[in-house]
Amino acid sequence: MWLNSIFRDSPIPQLVLEPSGRIRMANPAAQALVGRRPLSGVSLESLVTPRDRPSIDAFVEILTGLVPGAGRELGPVTIDWQGTRRRVELRGSPSGDSGDPLMLTISLRDVTTEAAPGVPADATRDQLTRVPGRIPGLAALADAVAPEATGAVFVIDLDGFEDLNATFGFDTGDLILAQVAARMRSIVPPGTHLARIDGDMFLVVAPGVPLGEATTTAGRLLGALVRPIQVDGSVLAVRASIGIASLAATSRDSALAAALRALGVAKERGGGQVVVDTPHQRVHGRRRTDVIRALMDAEEQAAIAKIEARTDPLTGLPNRRRLDEDRQVLQVQARASGRAVAAIYIDFDEFGSINRARGDDAGDHALTSAATIMQDMLRAEDGIYRKGGEEFIVLLTDADEQVAMVVAERMRVAVESAQIPHGGTPARPTVTISLGVAAGQGPQLDLWRLTGQAEGRMRLAKHLGRNLVVGPPDGAEPPPDPHGSEPPPDETDGSAPAPS
Repeated sequence: MWLNSIFRDSPIPQLVLEPSGRIRMANPAAQALVGRRPLSGVSLESLVTPRDRPSIDAFVEILTGLVPGAGRELGPVTIDWQGTRRRVELRGSPSGDSGDPLMLTISLRDVTTEAAPGVPADATRDQLTRVPGRIPGLAALADAVAPEATGAVFVIDLDGFEDLNATFGFDTGDLILAQVAARMRSIVPPGTHLARIDGDMFLVVAPGVPLGEATTTAGRLLGALVRPIQVDGSVLAVRASIGIASLAATSRDSALAAALRALGVAKERGGGQVVVDTPHQRVHGRRRTDVIRALMDAEEQAAIAKIEARTDPLTGLPNRRRLDEDRQVLQVQARASGRAVAAIYIDFDEFGSINRARGDDAGDHALTSAATIMQDMLRAEDGIYRKGGEEFIVLLTDADEQVAMVVAERMRVAVESAQIPHGGTPARPTVTISLGVAAGQGPQLDLWRLTGQAEGRMRLAKHLGRNLVVGPPDGAEPPPDPHGSEPPPDETDGSAPAPS
């Protein structure tokens, strides 16, 4: 049956339609993409602009005439998304077991390339991979390129991805792209820009990173990408080719052309390798298996272990250990620059009752769905961490209390609007969160104390009825944290508290 947990838990926005074109079901990812609540019962054509409605009608008509399992694509069409225009591709197929009514399963893929006037650049973030799209990626490259610049630009392309789509289907391909992007985000060093510029092609702009160091990073990326990916019970292997060029160029286009030229050489030589565009091109990969094997056996495995030790295995977010490390770095930077930093402390309302009433799988689904929604509300330079259990912490850079209150309220509304099933108690059918906000700046900024303040205000939100955001009450201190705030870092040697 199409009504199953795979549909609900999928990170790919998906709809189930009746043959009439009316939406029967929408998973949380689709609700977040479309930004309309509820979707159940509305027609698919009502989501798009009038110009695209004939295309939608024809698409549904074609799907209803296909045999179950056959598929078609449409797009892009334009939908309204929280006041902005989004360009979305659709992939659909009819489904239904013997004796069941025919249903149409539709997957949505955001391919927006530019934001509407006045919309922040973050609105162009690719909804599938949660990295910036083509326009912000090329803008970052243009800003970094100069005749005397140091640094590198990478172009990463998956080998044989079209064949993978043809064999396993587009939904499986989308799941793989999402995992590939997550692995790349964990490898690229701080200060770099990662973007998805086309299909299965990604761009990395690394200002100040020498070509030698860039090559080592590219080797780590190859190693991370070739690790098996599990999708719907299948274990799939993904390879990539990488072209690298210097940022010391006369223009954005010339730097990109050099990286693409190197990528072409990597493809011609069989793929699965790194090529650096220089007068004497250096090749790493299949023709240098000893180098790659050394990276995989030593550096890569060490790097993977370091990443996994700092990543929450359920949500994919940074964990408490990474939080402590990032707080220390951010505190030093903020004290030196005088910039404001804000903390948001988040706790799920009556979360324990979900596990008791509906089981651990239901609780895990609630956490992962809400974590994805909250992460998508943030800028690339902000961080969200799973501190433990159902508690999360957000660190906002260059943000005072007023800005942080706006961000926190948007996160609260987004989670509530997603209508993620709760059901732990009759009074709470869907998941909600309570949030506390605190901000500070100056040479005495203490981020451990700041997050403790935010936690106290979150507990006040719980006391006031839950599903609320609480900030500083007229400048007064929040209620004391019943558990005590975490200890500040040791200022004598700059070390952070020991991770727990």
